[in-house]
Amino acid sequence: RQELVRSSASGDYYSYEEQIPYGSKSMIPCSEGLIIHNEGQGDILYFVEENTGEIVELFSVNCIVSTSAVNVHDCYAYLSLIRYSEWGELQLGVKSDPDDEVNGTYRINLKDYSVEKISSDIYTGMFIFDDSGIFACKNEGTIYKLDFDGNVLQKID
Repeated sequence: RQELVRSSASGDYYSYEEQIPYGSKSMIPCSEGLIIHNEGQGDILYFVEENTGEIVELFSVNCIVSTSAVNVHDCYAYLSLIRYSEWGELQLGVKSDPDDEVNGTYRINLKDYSVEKISSDIYTGMFIFDDSGIFACKNEGTIYKLDFDGNVLQKID
């Protein structure tokens, strides 16, 4: 069993298990604290504030399951997601509504926690190597270079 905990300077442990629901978690350190990506769930993104250890829910959606990609640049978290909110035929698999306005790519300010949808495009991976932009890939394998406002700068074949 895996559990997300922090320890104080005196050695006391504090568990975040009650605040961050079940899911496959990954951690992304950033200058403001720690991003927790709860992949596959509706409770998708959390932030652990560096100085206080306080947990802030940054992004959640009502769904059966979700697919999402996250990365961080400067004081922003970038999240791209598709949510599946219906069961498939005979309860096999899940379906996503192609007109679902929630699906897309978001920029989340890690200072004031504001959320802004910057694109309706859905990316399965987002990679940031420097200040020049985001390399984002789609499910079919196409790679795009985006600016930090979600605009496509270049399609890479």
